[in-house]
Amino acid sequence: MLGLMKTVSLAFSLSDGQKTPEEIAEYSNSITKNKKTRKFLYVETTSMQIKEMPSFFEYISYMNCFYTSICGPYLDYNEHKNWIEQRGTYANIPSNAFQLLKWFGYLVLVAYIFSQI
Repeated sequence: MLGLMKTVSLAFSLSDGQKTPEEIAEYSNSITKNKKTRKFLYVETTSMQIKEMPSFFEYISYMNCFYTSICGPYLDYNEHKNWIEQRGTYANIPSNAFQLLKWFGYLVLVAYIFSQI
């Protein structure tokens, strides 16, 4: 189900990527008369636009990404790409490399101690 949702979302984002900002504004205006809703639709549509087709490996990465492939949360392709490339809100994610090395060192130490017994 999530795979179908991702594929359809990607198709709509690619379709929106072919439109000019004027066409998107015209479409937003045709859907509703509420100014706040029109602005929201315009911002959301332009933020999810995909200008060019993703490569095969980018598509497979998006479709089979562990954190969204089984039960969610659903993320659109641009959000996934920002996460992979660590841009936008994902730019300042701290690295866990030190913690990983520390726990690996503990594991090696405990394995050595128990191997001597």
